[in-house]
Amino acid sequence: LKAEIHYDKLREKLGSVTEGKNDFARNLNLSAARNAIKNKKNDRAVEYYKQALLYDGRDLKVAEEIAGVFAGLEKFDDALELCEKILLSDPQNLEVMTLKTNLLVRLKKYTEAQETIEKISHDESNLKFRQLSADIDAWSGNYDNAIEKYQKLILQFPEDRDLWSQLIHVLSWAKKWPLLLETAQMGKDKIEMNDDTRALLVNAHLSVGEQEKAIEIWKTISRESATWRASALMIVDKFLSQRKLAAAADILGKIVSGSKPAPEAHLLAKLAILYTYREMPGKGFEILNQFSVSPQSEPIFEAAKAEILSLTGRYDDALSIIHTLEGDKEIGLRLHMLELECFYALEKDGMLLEKSSALLQKLSRGEMADKAKILTLRILSQIRIGQYEEARTEIELLSKSNEKDPGPAILTALLLAAERQLEAHEKAKQVLGMVLSGLTAEIEMVRPQLLDAVPLSSWKIADDVAMHHNQEVCTQRAKAEYKAGNYQQSLTLYTELEKEKKDPIYKLGMVECFLGMNNQEEANNIFHQIPLPGLPEKETARYCEALVTLEKGKEELSVGLSLFPEDISQKTSTKAIVAIANVQSGDRAIADGIVKQYLSDQPGNLALFQTILERVGYFDRGRQSQNYEFAKEWLRQAVEQFPADSGLRYQYAKLLATHNDYDMACEQFLALQENDPTDVRCIRWLAQVNSWRHEYDESLRWYDAYIR
Repeated sequence: LKAEIHYDKLREKLGSVTEGKNDFARNLNLSAARNAIKNKKNDRAVEYYKQALLYDGRDLKVAEEIAGVFAGLEKFDDALELCEKILLSDPQNLEVMTLKTNLLVRLKKYTEAQETIEKISHDESNLKFRQLSADIDAWSGNYDNAIEKYQKLILQFPEDRDLWSQLIHVLSWAKKWPLLLETAQMGKDKIEMNDDTRALLVNAHLSVGEQEKAIEIWKTISRESATWRASALMIVDKFLSQRKLAAAADILGKIVSGSKPAPEAHLLAKLAILYTYREMPGKGFEILNQFSVSPQSEPIFEAAKAEILSLTGRYDDALSIIHTLEGDKEIGLRLHMLELECFYALEKDGMLLEKSSALLQKLSRGEMADKAKILTLRILSQIRIGQYEEARTEIELLSKSNEKDPGPAILTALLLAAERQLEAHEKAKQVLGMVLSGLTAEIEMVRPQLLDAVPLSSWKIADDVAMHHNQEVCTQRAKAEYKAGNYQQSLTLYTELEKEKKDPIYKLGMVECFLGMNNQEEANNIFHQIPLPGLPEKETARYCEALVTLEKGKEELSVGLSLFPEDISQKTSTKAIVAIANVQSGDRAIADGIVKQYLSDQPGNLALFQTILERVGYFDRGRQSQNYEFAKEWLRQAVEQFPADSGLRYQYAKLLATHNDYDMACEQFLALQENDPTDVRCIRWLAQVNSWRHEYDESLRWYDAYIR
């Protein structure tokens, strides 16, 4: 401070600036500027430097110093102006040329920066400028040029570690993953293997489908490093895209447990939802409830609860949470998408179309995937309520978003079927078959559930076009044949698939086909050949259902479950199958105990209650069996205990209707319709059930109401 005061007094004594003042004034201002920089008084420093230039702007050394300081202070335009003045007098000043180039890069004027570099006399041994030229190409997104320049430099300077490191980074920016891995192997003795480099290798291995190698490298990254968490999340997203939910949950769980001082609300919410996709909604609620809630985390946790409730069929509960969160900036588009999904499930098509129209207008070009999801829901709703022309227009829009997605072709077939255009529908099914012939598990669909709507004839065409070499298509056709009751055809397909690839899923399909043909002996024989270690987690429910269908006792089921990971017991499908096994073994009390614990108004309990009974009630495919009677009795109790809960009553009514208890079903649907006259689901069911009861006048009355 004393020095600054001293400089200011001296500057005042000098008076105004005039041409030709001696060096003392210039040096005084330079000293004052340097002192100001030292004391981090940048604005004063700039003022002093500009005064120094007024005394003698021809001193290139001073100008060079000042240009460098201006650049450091991010006064790029001032610095660039000085560089231009210096280069007019000294066009080959390499230091200033370099500074000018870097300034142009900072200003994102990449073309001018490259032109500046090219003015420097070419010298093959000048590594600094050749590397800077490669850097500029990389920063400007001209990756191919940058990679070629780096490769040439590495050939000439193979021991330069910086070149190897920069090439690895540019290859990652260019997403040239195979070349990155090849380069990393070639330069393994030259590339510094720090956590940043390991993170790049994790990304590369994930991108070429080598998840195991990615995980091995990730394990060597320090947990304290920021890249450890980022790489772990990349692994989680990769597993999610492949539907490997258990592996994704395992990695995400490690991130959450390693978060200090407390896990992020977003990560906890993601983990809770992930457990729900694994059929463990109870675990999801447990995760959300075990941490204290802050004003910042509350909307995030509430949104996660809404999603869990939606995934378990509690759509009204999900909507009630969503509507309390409307306007919260932390939630964003995901919450709106969830609301639309609930509207679609509840057949509130008018509300879906109204809200989605406003939402579409807000989406940017960068949100094409979300736009496609919204369009798909709109089209399905439009087909359902007879807005065929609108649906046709939006299918055309959707088809432009992803050419590989068979969704638009499926929707076109559904539209023509709804319009009863028989000839056009047949052609559409043929076109759909052609489109599906190239289907692979890697193709990302906007709505994978649409595959369930593909007619068997289209899968046959797809399989023929693919000449029976596409395993994904063959598998889908086998499922469709089984669904249509063509058990022998399905068995033939599964048998051929199993010969080509020893996948336990195919043997499980064979077991189901033999059970469909009432061939217990052969089904039992194949069942014992299923290699459990290779069975995906999502197929464990099918395996256990087959075990129970083969009339194995609850002891055999207990042994079978012990062969899977311990947390399988938390799956709602497992709880349902254990209940089924006990019902069939005559141990009704144990089955009652499994269900009874969830018949309460505690958050999430009814979601588990309904999910378990859904599987129990439909286990015997519409027959009035012990399992049906068990589910029927518990749902009746639930409706009596919670008479205002429309979700419970609707599930009860639907179960009754699909098991020929028409009078009781009508009674429940009428109660629902009286409570909400706009619920078109109940109106449609009343029309259908009265038709099954041969009450045709009543049925027509409800059909008329439904059409209106």
